[in-house]
Amino acid sequence: MVDGWREALQEPTVMGSTADAEPPAGRWLKAVVEAQQHIARSGPGAVDIAVALAEEAHRVLGCTVLVPLLDEGGLRIAAVAGDPPPSLGVGRRFEVLTALTERTLHSGEAVLCQDTSGESSIAPELFNMLGIRSAALAPLRYGAVSLGVVVALAPTTHAVSQEDCDVLSVLAFSAAPAMVGSTIETDLAGERLRLSATSTLTGAGQWRWDALTDDLQWSPEMFALTGLDPVTVTPSLRLWESMLHPEDRRYDDLAAAVAANPDGLLETLRLRHPDGTWRELVAWSRAIVEGDVVTCVFGATVDVTSQRGAERELARLAARDGVTGLANRSVLDDLLRRSLATLPPPSDLLDDVTHGDVAADLPDALGPLTAVLLLDLDRFKLVNDTLGHTVGDALLVAVADRLTAALELHDVSDCSPTVARLGGDEFVVLLPWVAGVEAACDVAGWLLEEVRHPLVIEGQDMVCTASIGVSVASHSGRSGNELFREAELAMYRAKSAGRDGVALYDGNLRAEAEARMLAERRLRTAIEQDRLVAVYQPIVRLDGEQVVGVEALMRLIDDDGRMLLPEGFIDVAEDTGLIVELDHRMLERGVAKLAEWIEQDVDLTVQVNVSARTLGLPGFEERVHELLAQYGVPPTSLQLELTETSLVPGGSPAQDAMSRLATVGIRTGIDDFGTGYSALAYLQDLPVSFIKIDRAFVSRLDGTSRPSAVVRAIVQLAHAHGYRVTAEGVESQTQADLLRDMGCDYAQGWLFGRPAVQGLPQRTWGENRRGAPAGQRG
Repeated sequence: MVDGWREALQEPTVMGSTADAEPPAGRWLKAVVEAQQHIARSGPGAVDIAVALAEEAHRVLGCTVLVPLLDEGGLRIAAVAGDPPPSLGVGRRFEVLTALTERTLHSGEAVLCQDTSGESSIAPELFNMLGIRSAALAPLRYGAVSLGVVVALAPTTHAVSQEDCDVLSVLAFSAAPAMVGSTIETDLAGERLRLSATSTLTGAGQWRWDALTDDLQWSPEMFALTGLDPVTVTPSLRLWESMLHPEDRRYDDLAAAVAANPDGLLETLRLRHPDGTWRELVAWSRAIVEGDVVTCVFGATVDVTSQRGAERELARLAARDGVTGLANRSVLDDLLRRSLATLPPPSDLLDDVTHGDVAADLPDALGPLTAVLLLDLDRFKLVNDTLGHTVGDALLVAVADRLTAALELHDVSDCSPTVARLGGDEFVVLLPWVAGVEAACDVAGWLLEEVRHPLVIEGQDMVCTASIGVSVASHSGRSGNELFREAELAMYRAKSAGRDGVALYDGNLRAEAEARMLAERRLRTAIEQDRLVAVYQPIVRLDGEQVVGVEALMRLIDDDGRMLLPEGFIDVAEDTGLIVELDHRMLERGVAKLAEWIEQDVDLTVQVNVSARTLGLPGFEERVHELLAQYGVPPTSLQLELTETSLVPGGSPAQDAMSRLATVGIRTGIDDFGTGYSALAYLQDLPVSFIKIDRAFVSRLDGTSRPSAVVRAIVQLAHAHGYRVTAEGVESQTQADLLRDMGCDYAQGWLFGRPAVQGLPQRTWGENRRGAPAGQRG
């Protein structure tokens, strides 16, 4: 312990026998070898080997030694040598609770603790109670099999040294294969066989260099590792160094370098294999020093080429998109952060310009800039849905190749641009150093042209278009997340403008996005707090001046008590999918109102607006039938309206549902007719029973010929197909009279009554009717 065990091995030299005296290092090495041999010859059982291990370790180290072996999930002390604490005798069982034992078992490496009171990962009070102040633990491990640990204990701090820990590891290394192969012959040949098997399993080559004679000895694994023939090649340090990379050679200072690391030198080396390839090695070496002279260096070397290659491949995969091979988001984030850091620091002028209402006003003179181009393929989902994901992935690869090639052909910036894929059909082009906003938009235009060129994917001819959003930064005060958000908002603007275009971010987009977020939050809160209100506007038969039904209209009560019209939240509801919840609630309230009027013996119909998204959902028809049965309302009293723009020619799930509802008497109709697919062929395909002329046409009725001709044509077209016609937004008697003369069946608007929350509408409107103020909508 702290060289004490070596001092014990140093016997006085007899006068006159200097030539025959063995060096001190040789004596302790001999003692260790003898201990290994004794352990190897012990047996036949694992406990016998544990006893021999404890005794030999105690003899060499001079401290108390325990050998706990794993037994049924815990540890049982199999052998003790020295003077252990009374509570740590043979047969004592305990769980693997102490941090030192657990660390040794799990890591498979020796652990040294020279002062238990200063070890934060253990319980000092437990060690104080046992009288343990320092300890070394070495694992008993053979291959992947853990057998237990061997522990050297001392009652004083720093009594167990690193040398003790190393010797303990050597003895444990000898004991482990003996325990595993305890039924095999334990002579010297058997021990060598087991040690050889261990080296073969780990692939470690062992070696020893005599610094005095320059003699180098290799194990068979070293010859296999270097690819040299042990029959024809004699290893030497010069030969070894000649095979290493020039930067890894250290022939002249090997001994000094190893001696400077008394705990052992661990280094990575590059070796040129005879087959011409470079191999990566990890070498551990340690010197034997007598006085101030290095007499010997021994060590082990492992070929880690395949492991390092796998690590590099994992690193590459972690940095690359799995489909296209482009950089992924993590790499892009890092490059963008570095690029922004190279820009000038923020100033009031730059801040005002880049965060103003229009980012495009940024003068090119304020360059250079960092630009982010977010490219999203148009209608990519259609490719996946119709041609399959294999074609979709091939298209992504083709687009990635085109983007990369286009940027290589054009000198777009002073620094190399990066193309990355974020996921799905979204790509990003980072221009770290571009001259100005116009240059960034020019690059975006070039990219669109490249993407737009026809291509053949898996035998399919196709033309792919994209929408690009551009955001720029002129100073280092911007963040990557800001640029990504701004580019995304600009990209959505490009899509809403018709796709296949470029849009530049400006402050208006930020304001619009914030307004939509506020509207969504307000809508969700209103739904949670049930602040949605149904109001009812009368529908009259123009010919008989009778109220025949009502339209249920949705209103939202805002936080301040104001009643909001659908224009303030319906688009957000459609985008977020909340429209389905709104539709279901309005449908139930409309049916409940019908039931209330039936109780009062009032015969009216209720028209409820339903989105095509809701109508096409599985289970919607069943929900309608359940509500009608629950409230006792006949199907003919309920009518459903869909906006014309929500329907598309060629059929849809919503149109299929309309047909099935019609078979049970629930009529459906087109709201806001004239704003969507107003075509005769289209009308023939729709299973509807009525249409409602949009107020935009009705409001122009002033007696002149052109507006009247348009409305009259719509009425005649609908009647020709057997549809009833309702005019929306009627606000004057003149409009009502004109519509009646044209043959329009029904009308609604402020002329006949404003939407009301409660109360029955008047059955007739001929008396005391008054028009609404011009320009106001019902």
